[in-house]
Amino acid sequence: MPLLIASSSVAYSVIMILSLWVFYGFYLLAEFITDRILKEFSQILKFILAVFLYAIYIKIGDITFPIIFLSLLPYLYLLIFSYIVYFCIKEYNGDKRSKFPITLLQYSILFFLVSFIREILGFGSVSLPFVYGVASFNIFGILGFSPPFRFFGTVAGTFIMLALLAMFYFWYNNDETFDIKGNS
Repeated sequence: MPLLIASSSVAYSVIMILSLWVFYGFYLLAEFITDRILKEFSQILKFILAVFLYAIYIKIGDITFPIIFLSLLPYLYLLIFSYIVYFCIKEYNGDKRSKFPITLLQYSILFFLVSFIREILGFGSVSLPFVYGVASFNIFGILGFSPPFRFFGTVAGTFIMLALLAMFYFWYNNDETFDIKGNS
């Protein structure tokens, strides 16, 4: 969910990716602290401590980038709960956490690519987080023409872009031939 809405600009995706990694770091810090103090309630304390540290991060980010954090605030909290649900499912299934940073890195790359492609093709610009909002560089305006695929700037265009990326990902990782017509 945060991927679709918050990926409308590169500036938002940079803040969301940074927030995701900060929360992961806070969770590792909370895990280190709680494993040393209380082992019985360590899982609950890990999440409480990580969310507390993340709330401090959000407050510092709100002071530093007030306009961006104002518009991203619901998605930043949604990001926490998505992370917690994903991590709890992985713990419940007994999967090892060693793959989690790789998954987080893949998600971060996907998030950045979707927002970059979406902003370039849909809006013709690239934006970066700035203290007083978003610094946007209109690339197609400088070159003298309009963005080629404005449809990709919409949420429906993002769904199609994600479907195409998923198709190419599965096609690349699959050993079978890619048959469009459905003939065997």
